[in-house]
Amino acid sequence: MYLLNKVLDEGLPDALPKFELKKIRVDGQPIVYYQRNVLKCIKALFGAPLWAHILLTAPEHLYEDDSKSNRIFAEMNTAEAWFEKQEEIDAYCPGGTVVPVLMASDKTLLSNFHNRSVYPVYISLGNYPKAARGKLSNDGFAVVAYIPTDKLEYVKGKEERKLRSHNIYHGCLSRLFWSIRKAGREGVCLQD
Repeated sequence: MYLLNKVLDEGLPDALPKFELKKIRVDGQPIVYYQRNVLKCIKALFGAPLWAHILLTAPEHLYEDDSKSNRIFAEMNTAEAWFEKQEEIDAYCPGGTVVPVLMASDKTLLSNFHNRSVYPVYISLGNYPKAARGKLSNDGFAVVAYIPTDKLEYVKGKEERKLRSHNIYHGCLSRLFWSIRKAGREGVCLQD
């Protein structure tokens, strides 16, 4: 079983990167959390063979009928923002495409770990059709981080604990997505 996991983790071209232990300071307190390289996860999701035949890579106008009087906004590539961004990309990188990154997170109880809670952070791509992306069996999402929660019992006052908890969560998210800021501004080569 170990060998199979190793092959799945390292041997496949679209395998997600391993989790790494990260340490940051928030409000003077050391915080430890686990994250994957987000850009490598985006590359793996974009290049996944399961999605190759349905990947949305160009903007598209959809209409209710041939009169084109009622426009339909169904997928992300039908939004006006995609058209605008695509024009920017075409000006400096003909053949490039918009790759919207979707992020989701929700506090989750880990019953196998002494009833501790974490915020798993998931990403997906707006290039995946929403009907297919939403099916769990399609692997349309990747877990990119586990952000810790803490009761912060050493902090006096409910409002101060709430503020510190908020700062921990957003401090970890800021560090997590720092790696894709440059890629978002300048672009990066992805293989589909």
